[in-house]
Amino acid sequence: MARDVIKEGYTRVTEILRPYSGFDNAPEFVKEKAAHKAMIGSLVHDAIHMHYECIPFYPLEEECGGYYDSFQQWESHTGAWARGMENRYYDDVLKITGQIDALMKFPDEDSLIMVDWKTSSSWNKKMETSWSLQGTFYHHLLIENNLSNISERFLFIQLDPNGKMPQIREFTYTAEEMGNCMAALQIYRRFNPLK
Repeated sequence: MARDVIKEGYTRVTEILRPYSGFDNAPEFVKEKAAHKAMIGSLVHDAIHMHYECIPFYPLEEECGGYYDSFQQWESHTGAWARGMENRYYDDVLKITGQIDALMKFPDEDSLIMVDWKTSSSWNKKMETSWSLQGTFYHHLLIENNLSNISERFLFIQLDPNGKMPQIREFTYTAEEMGNCMAALQIYRRFNPLK
């Protein structure tokens, strides 16, 4: 599926958080591995999106199949269904944008829960911080775009490469974490001013 093009003059949330990913100063072979992993992540995201759009798709490459099987296990276990997929949101004041993987409705909850699919196989403090900031920025974008009935809780679903049940990383929107997001944005803008 084609990736969307953002409006001119807006910065992606993922670009603001890129310096905290740990890959900027990594050796070239690590960056190549990360790029390959990103391609796998894109294919898995596309397959999940097509699943919710009821669009048939060809079998996934072997490297992707386990992640998709992991997603199917999670979906079957939770009974959650998508109410919105791969939508891009903008904040016209901060000039930031983010594409939300999914807004999910869980059977026993009234609010919609923001969900982000991840194909990362590791977990560390740096990822925890980065994902919390990413989710907080995304929650901010949802509120700025007048989406109602959004939970302050959001989930990062860390899909398993071997098709097992994924790890669920849960975060909550707080004013303190939004302050951290604003600090990250200010640092980013210091080196990348708006034109």
